[in-house]
Amino acid sequence: MEFIKLSEVPEAIKEFYFEEEIGGVVTLSNHPAGEHKDIRDIERVVALGKGNTQRVIEMFAPMVDRGSQWRWYQSYLIYLNSKEEWYNRSQEFVSEEGSEFQEVEPLAPVRPLSLSVEQTLAPYFGTLRAAKLKSARVTTSLGNDYDANELAISRLGMARLALEGQVDEYELMWSLASDDTGVMTTVTYKDLKEAHLLAATQMSTNWSK
Repeated sequence: MEFIKLSEVPEAIKEFYFEEEIGGVVTLSNHPAGEHKDIRDIERVVALGKGNTQRVIEMFAPMVDRGSQWRWYQSYLIYLNSKEEWYNRSQEFVSEEGSEFQEVEPLAPVRPLSLSVEQTLAPYFGTLRAAKLKSARVTTSLGNDYDANELAISRLGMARLALEGQVDEYELMWSLASDDTGVMTTVTYKDLKEAHLLAATQMSTNWSK
């Protein structure tokens, strides 16, 4: 169904249109659909389980909402066409021996609720937290990046226990999160203790969220 003026557009979908003057002529146009995503795009990101999953979903969430609203708008146009055709058939119907036009009038599609980022994230809370815990890192005051997942915390704890009684300046080799596979970096016992405390605190915070 085509509209010439904004006043002709049904109230339900008026927000998808605007009027602009081009060469002295007022023209009715659609607001740009903008980039939009489908909920399946979010599900694919979640399935990958990477550490940046939540950040990506937060970026995708407005696009998913925009996409659902745009698809509803398109389905509403289809509904309007179907209703017009139904009406025309009802007017052309010729009653025979008291029969009535029985074709059911098309129903308007229900508009989906507009979801906030938090509402979009809610169904994936457990998965997002697991991904965050698995990819967790901490940085000490010396700038060393340590893995801070459950396994890493356990290793830090065992190393700290084994080195108990050593001076803070005691040096050992440790594979940092920023190191390539098989590469070890010299760190101090003090730095390792700080990393263990930071990692355990971060883990506790993430579990409570």
